[in-house]
Amino acid sequence: MTRSSKPLIEHVPCFLKYCKDIGLSYKTLENYGRYLNKFIFWLKKENKTGILPHQLSIGSVAGYKLFLSQFKDKNGAPLKVITQHYYLIALRALLGYFTAKDIVSLLPDKIDLPRAPKREKNIKPFTEGQIQTLLNSPDSKTASGLRDRAILSTFIYSGLKINQLTRLNKNEASDNCCLTNESLKYIKEYLDARNDTYDAMFINYQTRTGARGRLSSRSIERIISYYGKKAGLPFLITPESLRWLKVQSLLDAKLEIHHPEPHRKLQITNFLKLLSNSRPPKDDTNKEVFSWGTIENAIKNETAWLKGSLAIMPESYKDNPPLLKSDDLIFRKIVILVLSGRVKLFEFDGPVEKSSISEVENNPNQTKFRHGKEWHNSTMKKIHNYLVSKGCRISTEPQLSYGRADLGVISPDGKISAYIEVGTVSLFKLWYNLSVMNDVSILVIPSENKMLKFII
Repeated sequence: MTRSSKPLIEHVPCFLKYCKDIGLSYKTLENYGRYLNKFIFWLKKENKTGILPHQLSIGSVAGYKLFLSQFKDKNGAPLKVITQHYYLIALRALLGYFTAKDIVSLLPDKIDLPRAPKREKNIKPFTEGQIQTLLNSPDSKTASGLRDRAILSTFIYSGLKINQLTRLNKNEASDNCCLTNESLKYIKEYLDARNDTYDAMFINYQTRTGARGRLSSRSIERIISYYGKKAGLPFLITPESLRWLKVQSLLDAKLEIHHPEPHRKLQITNFLKLLSNSRPPKDDTNKEVFSWGTIENAIKNETAWLKGSLAIMPESYKDNPPLLKSDDLIFRKIVILVLSGRVKLFEFDGPVEKSSISEVENNPNQTKFRHGKEWHNSTMKKIHNYLVSKGCRISTEPQLSYGRADLGVISPDGKISAYIEVGTVSLFKLWYNLSVMNDVSILVIPSENKMLKFII
């Protein structure tokens, strides 16, 4: 690495050109230029305009950080901590440029960002009246109004994140999508009014060139803010607060969260009892009132556990819309069903073979299972033979609301009371059936040492 004889200030234009050459967006270049102007202002104020890249010390950076923390705008307002972050991130990027160009300088990771005090998210719950007022705010006689109402309903009823919403395409407006029927109603009204060939579901009608490109995240944030004010809501709304309404609709007004059972492993004692669809008595001690942030942490923790417990099959071979291939989104939707109490989830530990499923002599009339490898096939045969030996009526590959299960147990009234999935499971199929089916159990056996029981 070499020591540059050119003052640090004179490297800034070269740095911005480098950022452009590597493909950073125009907005990023604009922000870097603006934030580094503040650093240049400070260097001039401190009579350090001649400082070379290798002469910038940790002490100098500490002085700049102190300057940012004490800076006040023309109205006397100090810089927010997050704004100070942006200024320091731009300086880090400049130091990263020096490293890339083999110029001796302070390493970027030597610049620590100030820590903001951690605050609990304070997301206001909506009333049904406020939701309807918000949805009625856009002018449904215009294309942009129909689009805006569709955007609002998609956040409210489908619970998508803003980056997921911006990526939606027109061909995803189908009933087999993660979009709910409530949001699809408004989306279809909007798409029926369009006569263009753009793939994007949500397009920009106010462009200087006339080309209607995909709406950006920032544009959507402005749309949400505008209609929140227009609807006269007593608080500011964001895409995040709207998508929380999906969770709120599953939780009651007190934001109650039902603790699931999965982390308390239960021993397998009798396989036949696992197929019972009876729910345990309601336990109010297993339910607490939490803040939004705590609910979000609970969702994250349960999602991480479920990811490590299920063996899921790749969805790439299916002709599902791209949105459905987002495993994280579907895991989240399953966990919300569990935390809301809509679905009960239990984990059972121990070898499947020891749960009363003894080795059974092969039945000469054994059903031929058409799919699955050795362990999958062997386990299904054991379960099938065991249940038949107990007098149960069994259905092979029974139809679910979506897709098929491996086995089904038929109750005396002729209906299937329990479905069994062995080995890998389609994540979308599992979520969809947990969402729409009632009064059944789904037993998932991902390995020989674990079973998960979902009671709907």
